[in-house]
Amino acid sequence: MKRFLRLFAITIFGPTLLSSCGKEEPVEEVPAFDAKRIAAEADRGNIEPLKELNSACRSEVEKKGRRAGTCAIQDEVRRLSKPINIRF
Repeated sequence: MKRFLRLFAITIFGPTLLSSCGKEEPVEEVPAFDAKRIAAEADRGNIEPLKELNSACRSEVEKKGRRAGTCAIQDEVRRLSKPINIRF
């Protein structure tokens, strides 16, 4: 009886396990953002790269429901940027 159950289990679950091992998750292509370059551009007044990073982070949060890699770069840019100096 044990032999039959073992053979049955191998016959039924073996192909299932092997077929599931071959499946690969699609790799999401994340745009490459350089935090130092974006911070330097923002300090010079060019905010276009910062806008692109913000929209990428926003779409990532909408898609995944949480902050992930792109938003971590956004936090790094915020840390590297110089504070705005406004004088009256």
